[in-house]
Amino acid sequence: MDVNRLAESKHRAFMPRRRFRKLARDNIQGVTRPAIRRLARRGGVYRISNEIYEEARRALKDRLTEIIRRIVHVMDSGTTPGHERKVVTTRDVRPSPLSNALASPLQQDTATCPTVSSTTGNPTNPTRQRTRDK
Repeated sequence: MDVNRLAESKHRAFMPRRRFRKLARDNIQGVTRPAIRRLARRGGVYRISNEIYEEARRALKDRLTEIIRRIVHVMDSGTTPGHERKVVTTRDVRPSPLSNALASPLQQDTATCPTVSSTTGNPTNPTRQRTRDK
């Protein structure tokens, strides 16, 4: 047996293997069907069509993209020389209602968005309250 060949085989035995990597995929696929079902159940939905899952992922991705874009803008504009902000707070994501200029689209839409009445379970619009005939 050749000595060089023996040394070479021992060297290979102790070399670490290449690490297995998952294939790259769109991370929004990590929002699973059961997760979407749980969110829908929390919103009061009983049955869900198959097409809803992709639509929900698309809507979630669009909303998160908009939120992250705004947060990056807030973080960049909040830097001072010698000190850079690195922590995102809840006030960055959802500013106070007093600052309408910085209000998120979610806050702006709630004024006209129909809500569900807690007593009757029927949709109501807060801007147009119905009165009962007595």
